[in-house]
Amino acid sequence: MLVLLLSGCSMIAGGKASLGGESTSVPSSSKASAPSTVHASGSPDVGDTPDEIENPRKQTLEKLAKRIEAGEMAMYALESRREHAKLAFMEDRWREPSQDALVAKRLAVLDAIAFRKYPRVAANVGDGVRVREADEDAIEAAKKMVAACQSVASIRGSRDMGKELADKTAAYEKEIARVQKLDPNAFRYLGKSVDIPADMLSCEHGIAETSGYAEDRYIPETAESAPLEKRCAAVDFLIDGVQLGGGRFAAYTRTVGGRQAMEEMDCKKLAKQNKFPKAMTAAVKEVAEEVGLKLSEMTVVAKGAPYIEADDDDGRLHRYQIVTVYSKNFQIAGNPCGKGKVFCEAGGSRGATAFNMVEFAFERAAAHAGKDPDKCKKFLGEAKQQAEWFAKFREDAIKSKSWIAGATYKTKKGVKLPETEFVSAFAKKGKDAEEMLDNKYCRKPAK
Repeated sequence: MLVLLLSGCSMIAGGKASLGGESTSVPSSSKASAPSTVHASGSPDVGDTPDEIENPRKQTLEKLAKRIEAGEMAMYALESRREHAKLAFMEDRWREPSQDALVAKRLAVLDAIAFRKYPRVAANVGDGVRVREADEDAIEAAKKMVAACQSVASIRGSRDMGKELADKTAAYEKEIARVQKLDPNAFRYLGKSVDIPADMLSCEHGIAETSGYAEDRYIPETAESAPLEKRCAAVDFLIDGVQLGGGRFAAYTRTVGGRQAMEEMDCKKLAKQNKFPKAMTAAVKEVAEEVGLKLSEMTVVAKGAPYIEADDDDGRLHRYQIVTVYSKNFQIAGNPCGKGKVFCEAGGSRGATAFNMVEFAFERAAAHAGKDPDKCKKFLGEAKQQAEWFAKFREDAIKSKSWIAGATYKTKKGVKLPETEFVSAFAKKGKDAEEMLDNKYCRKPAK
C-alpha cells in the first residue's frame, strides 16, 4: 500500500498545528499490523525486511529490527525517530517515492511491535502511524506528558523510592488523561523538534528499567515505633552549684548535658532508699521532671563525693555531684520483634537480616528465571553467599561465646522460627541456591 506523502507549506488552521502533511507512514486503517508471534527465546518476531527495499535503507531497518529483538528500546526510539524525520522533513531528489513508501510501511510494523511492549504506549499511540496535525493545546499537553514520563524514568534509588515512583506515575497518568481529552491525535504527533511516539517509547523504557530496579532492590525492615514499656532501670545525672565566695556554693541545679545513657537492670537490685543531702532537693526535682516521673516513683542516690572544677564556659569554680536515679517505671521502648527472646531485622539482628535477604533473593531469582538468566544467577549467587556468611558468623560467635542461644527468629514475612529450625532453614536455602545455579534453573521460567 502506498504511503500518503503530502507535501505543502506549513500552515496553522482551524486550531490545528500542521507541518506540511498528514502522515509519514501508512494510514492506521491499513493492514500493516505487526506480527503477533514471538521467538522461543522470548523476543518478539519482527518478521523480515522486504527485499524490495534497497540498501543502505534496508540495512538500517534490519538494524532497527535487531534493536527490538535485543530489547534495546531506547536506541530503537532514537534511531527510528531519525528515520521518521528523514521521511517527513528531509528532501532528497535521488530518493524514490516508492522506496519511501516501503520504508514507511516497514517502520510502522516495527513501531507497532515496539509500542506493544509498553501498555501505556500501545493504548494511546496504537500502531505508531505519525500525524503531522493535531490540536495545538493537545501538542503542548503531550510535551508536558513526555516531561512527566521522563520524571518517572529519572527516579534513582532511595528508601522512599516506591512512594516516589507511585506519586510521579500518578502525575504522568494525569497528563496522559489530559491529552486524551484534548486530542488523542497528539499522541502520534511528529514535528520538526518533537516525535511524541518515540519520546514516549524511550521514557517508558526508562520507567520499566526504574521499576525493575525498584523491584530488585531490597528494602530493610524497620520498626515504625516500638511500644513503650515500664522497665526497671537506672540513669546517672550531673548536678552542680557555682562558687559564691567565702567557700560557699549555690544550691545544686541540673547540669546542662550531664546525663548518661539509661541502663536496664534487675528490679531486685534497684536502690530502696533515697540518699542525698537536702541541698540537692531542687536539682532532684528538676531531674524528676526531665525523666517524667514523680518523686515517689524514683529513688535517688548521690554517687561518691562531690568534686570542684572550673567550668569551661564561665571559668568559675563549680561543685559537681553525680546522682543516680533508680525506678521501676522508666518508659523504655520494647522489643520491636515481640515479647521475650525474639530476634528480627528491625531489632538489629544480623542473622535475621541475612535470612530476609536470602528469601528476597529467591523471589527475585524466580521473577527473572527464563527472562533474564544473568539477573537470576546474580540473585541465587547472593543467596548462596548470605547462607555461607551466616554459617561462618554463627561459628565465630559460638567460639567467642557471644552467641545467644535459645532465641526465636522472626522473619520479614512474620514467620517465627526457633533457633534450631532457623539455622537448618538457612543451611537448606544455601544448598538450594547452589543446586539451582548448577541445574540451569535460570534458563527456564519458574513454575
